[in-house]
Amino acid sequence: LYQQLNTGQTDHQQKRTQIVHADLGLTKVTWERRVAEPLLPLILFSSPAQFSLLVLSAGLGFILFGLLFYAPLLLQGGYGLRPPTAGLLITPLVVFITVGSIINGRTITRLRRPTLMLYFGLVLLTIACLGMVFIKKTDPHWHSVLYATIAGTGVGRRRRVIVRPLSILPTVMNTTKGVTNKPAVRSSRT
Repeated sequence: LYQQLNTGQTDHQQKRTQIVHADLGLTKVTWERRVAEPLLPLILFSSPAQFSLLVLSAGLGFILFGLLFYAPLLLQGGYGLRPPTAGLLITPLVVFITVGSIINGRTITRLRRPTLMLYFGLVLLTIACLGMVFIKKTDPHWHSVLYATIAGTGVGRRRRVIVRPLSILPTVMNTTKGVTNKPAVRSSRT
């Protein structure tokens, strides 16, 4: 959209582009239904639990892309920091994804309702994203480090709860297609 605004396209050209994209999306969905081995199996969207996990993981991907890619650019271009300094301010985000995941792995087995970790991670991630949005050029660097640390911990808390159930989807999909992961049983007769 931003590129279309910069290229000077008229409203008519933008609407035509949107119609072409909608038509391509509809064509892809109808093609995926007919293919024996689709790239994106539509069975993933049949269960509400699987669909919510897919939406959560897609949202997490967009947030991580924004934080890991655009936050350093904001710190460099918007606040005039050098690239090494901007990289050091974002490093706690990556480090605390691992720390949050380790903490979550230790605590999630002891909880009666492990889905609470999703909400806790979401709250931490929301606080960090709002903090990153409202940070000013005059704020000290430790504010950026604090928000990056909170964001990393929040992502780590959500990641293990989302990724683990998604890892069983290939097994679920194979069993619905009649394929099993069991080894063949050999007959004792020779």
